Amino acid sequence: DFLAKISKLELDKVKDLPLWIVCTGTIPPNPSELLSSERMKHFVEESAKVYDYIIIDTPPINTVADAQIVSTYVDGVVLVVKSGDTTEDELNEAIDAVRRAGGNLCGTVLNDLNMKSVKYAYKYKYGGKYGYKYSYSESYEAR
Repeated sequence: DFLAKISKLELDKVKDLPLWIVCTGTIPPNPSELLSSERMKHFVEESAKVYDYIIIDTPPINTVADAQIVSTYVDGVVLVVKSGDTTEDELNEAIDAVRRAGGNLCGTVLNDLNMKSVKYAYKYKYGGKYGYKYSYSESYEAR
């Protein structure tokens, strides 16, 4: 609503945490246009002067342009990948979308991983070589 000039900027303080949240408000008919606006760019720039970290949660990057637009004026992008749901092709498409937009991909977060189906291995070899390996089985329990 702030970007559409419907209301003033509202910051909600999270109790007992140094965290403030700005909610999206009403979903506009033109979200991409609002996210591309000078008002949004100015909001991010001014917020960066006040806060140490700004996290902008967007819809999935492969479904709408919002994340690609936002990636152009943030310091970094972290993709959240749902275990057992996001395919390798979808992840590669998301990575390509961030790069095409000129965003800085910082990494990924693997979400909703069933640790019962994960195998973990650690190997160390004399001479300083080491490695980690993760794998998962196709069978997993739904929560």
